Amino acid sequence: MGEFFQKKTLEEKKRDLEEKKKNLMNRERLSSQRKLLDVGKLALKAKITHIDADLLFGAFIEISANERNSEHLTKWRENSKKMQKEINGVRIAISFKQPPSLEVKNHLKQLNFRWNRFRGEYYGFGEKSIVSDSLNGVECKIEVIE
Repeated sequence: MGEFFQKKTLEEKKRDLEEKKKNLMNRERLSSQRKLLDVGKLALKAKITHIDADLLFGAFIEISANERNSEHLTKWRENSKKMQKEINGVRIAISFKQPPSLEVKNHLKQLNFRWNRFRGEYYGFGEKSIVSDSLNGVECKIEVIE
């Protein structure tokens, strides 16, 4: 009778291991899918989705061949930062001496600014002049964060 219970627990352990393996494989698959989605998003941002697949593949091969070349890496990072600034604007922090009105808070949310409770300020991306103009008449300090 003891063998039956021992055998059953071994079968349960085997099922548990199979379930864990299945879950791990699912997580790996999802992680891989997220990476591919990120590559697609980058293609959209870089405005290259119209380029022929063979040309893109050739470019990816060239990137792969030069991924260890520090000159290329530096150039690619600089291009990325430049494009990110063009797309998103610069990082901005906005602080107030007095708590802003609900109207101002809602306006900042519409501009995709978020409240940082640790620093006591709003932060986000945008053009400083546009943000400044939209907060015209509101007493605040607008800083560009490098």
